[in-house]
Amino acid sequence: PKSQTSIISINLYCQIDNISFNNGNYLISYDEVEYHKSENLEITIQNEKIELIEKQISDSSKIVMQTLNYDEFGNHKFNEQVSLKKFQSLFSDTEFERYKHIPFKIKITDDQVISIEEIYIP
Repeated sequence: PKSQTSIISINLYCQIDNISFNNGNYLISYDEVEYHKSENLEITIQNEKIELIEKQISDSSKIVMQTLNYDEFGNHKFNEQVSLKKFQSLFSDTEFERYKHIPFKIKITDDQVISIEEIYIP
């Protein structure tokens, strides 16, 4: 009989501690969090215990930011796609330290992160 390959894919919310580049691979170090948004837009982020997890980021991953840049009117450029290299540079620049406290939604398929999306908190 033929063996079947199963693709495991999960979505989760996290706070990112670091993005690093090692031996030709980008790695994400994150802590999974519970993220809730109520009907009246009240947001809660719960994290009972900090437990960093490290995963490889796919070279073809999609990264979407909500608060990185502004348009000519001073509004956030929502749904802005950025390169993996640019995203990694944010976590080594103290000017962008705030991103370590913002929730992100990540998608993991076959043990690699294939998408990272910043969750906008007004």
